[in-house]
Amino acid sequence: MPTPSLNLQIPSYLDAHLLDARVYLPASYTAPTTQHWHRKLAVIGHPYAPLGGSYDDRVVLEVVETLLRAGWVVSTFNFRGAHGKGRTSWTGKLEVKDFASVVVWCLAYVQSLPPPVIPVSAAPPSRLTVPASPLRGLPEGEMVVEEAEEGEEGMELLIGGYSYGSLIASLTPPIPDILKLLKTPPPSTPVFAKSLLTARESGRRWLDTHSSARTSYSGTFNRAAVHAALQQEENIKLECEQAHHGIDKRWKVTARYLLVSPLLPPISSLLMGFAGMKVWSLGGGSVDEGEKGIEAIGARVLAVYGDGDTFTGVRKYRKWREKMEGEGWSGVEVGGAGHFWREEGVMEVLVGEVEEWARG
Repeated sequence: MPTPSLNLQIPSYLDAHLLDARVYLPASYTAPTTQHWHRKLAVIGHPYAPLGGSYDDRVVLEVVETLLRAGWVVSTFNFRGAHGKGRTSWTGKLEVKDFASVVVWCLAYVQSLPPPVIPVSAAPPSRLTVPASPLRGLPEGEMVVEEAEEGEEGMELLIGGYSYGSLIASLTPPIPDILKLLKTPPPSTPVFAKSLLTARESGRRWLDTHSSARTSYSGTFNRAAVHAALQQEENIKLECEQAHHGIDKRWKVTARYLLVSPLLPPISSLLMGFAGMKVWSLGGGSVDEGEKGIEAIGARVLAVYGDGDTFTGVRKYRKWREKMEGEGWSGVEVGGAGHFWREEGVMEVLVGEVEEWARG
């Protein structure tokens, strides 16, 4: 199973409840690689905490490992009630806000990560590149990927979960609302706003604190040289952060959603009351408390379920899939798979479907 790059606690923007969280960085940050680099963040929710669900769940960890191979930065976290910390709510509303809190924190972190140093031969042709030079302090034969458009950068955000985690993921707010939280954190929870500053600082300083053992294609990785090359840019970003609450460039964030063994009524209503009863009931997502991010036009959704799932019968899954499937939305039924993905060979099918979709 993958090893987290960060173990931390993230305060909920709702009430500052501390959420145990992990952040995993892909190979482009942890080992020499020729993988083309693009900012991609995935946040994955776990099964129902009162029944033993946590970020240590086997299926969750398999999804994490799969997304890492596809080049995503991945975060997992424990909902309230997991590992005996806090209590699970009866409506899921607290958990939705906790999920959004982790997404916002991780966005601040990933947006602040400096581009990894990669070989010149691996540079994507669609981006501007700056050859190594003494002025930039980069080792010979290396370069930094620059942004194609000055002042703006695009990134992908994947919100997903397994079982109960997929139910909560489907209720998270639209991306514009999440970005508003990032730009202007609620004044009622100053500890959350402070945590975002910490996230940005941690992201900017990642190479300084984690890359001493990393090697490059030209020999020993010189983190001091990379730091020097990026220092000017970092100083400019820091000044902008102090003046603009940490938002120092324009971001175009596109979202996609991953639902593994999603819960449908009546199970969802037992876990979340009225909100769970309404999820997907109209074929257009949740109708409780306004629009959800998964309902956005153009949002990409992958739902993977087993035909032997005992929590949600296959007939309900097929009816739901028929109602929902369309442009951007796809459902995959895995033969012989139950809710827990323990049957022989089914985990490999799940991993293959998720990886193909995550790379697309």
